[in-house]
Amino acid sequence: MNVRAVDSELYAAWLRFMVDVHGYFEPDPRIKFQFQFIEELSAALPAGSLVVDVGAGQAELQRFFPDARYVGVDLGVGDSNWDYSNLAVCCDVHNLPIAGDVADAALNLWVMEHVTQPVKMVKEMCRILKPGGKVLAFVPFVLHEHQVPYDFFRYTRYGLKYVFEEAGFTDVTIVADTSPEYAMGYEAHKWLSMLSKRLTMSPSQRDVVNNALGITRSLMLAIAEQFPAHTGDFALSWVCKAVKRQS
Repeated sequence: MNVRAVDSELYAAWLRFMVDVHGYFEPDPRIKFQFQFIEELSAALPAGSLVVDVGAGQAELQRFFPDARYVGVDLGVGDSNWDYSNLAVCCDVHNLPIAGDVADAALNLWVMEHVTQPVKMVKEMCRILKPGGKVLAFVPFVLHEHQVPYDFFRYTRYGLKYVFEEAGFTDVTIVADTSPEYAMGYEAHKWLSMLSKRLTMSPSQRDVVNNALGITRSLMLAIAEQFPAHTGDFALSWVCKAVKRQS
């Protein structure tokens, strides 16, 4: 991938955002993996390209496209403490108020689980893209309910491929954001963390539990190093790339 180094200021900002807003922990290997895909798309776009971020949330991805015309679109009904002031358009992403065949790229990061008609939204992304335009989507497979009640679906890689191809995309590539081993370890660590918060215990017991959780996190990082492949049928999220068919 032709991307900026992951020790850059941009990566540091992305890392802080993912840790502070989404609850990742700093050594989580997914952050670097996701960063590289966003940067790969950014590097492939000529200056002045129109990039539409569908379901932009706090428009945090704008930092990746300083030379592009970035347009953040969202309904603005996610977390109540989010800052939606940087959105260009507040609207229903099932019906984008954007002309057809005008965008060079579309972003859709962790949005597909939050819409009631995902196929319609993906068709809208295809409609606004120029022929040959690119889309990048991050889509959860294993994830707790969040931003309730606006959380509706989870997806297999085969379901995603069907949705994007039906919408008019080709060259659909879908990879896991982690190895299956890491994904299973992460879910176990998350479950133990949630359980410990619900238990009443003495301060000394709490210290023991917190130390144990630290050990499970260290184990996860060791798993990530031993099993780095982003393959298999169990993932936390899928990374999906596709291209709008040429007319």
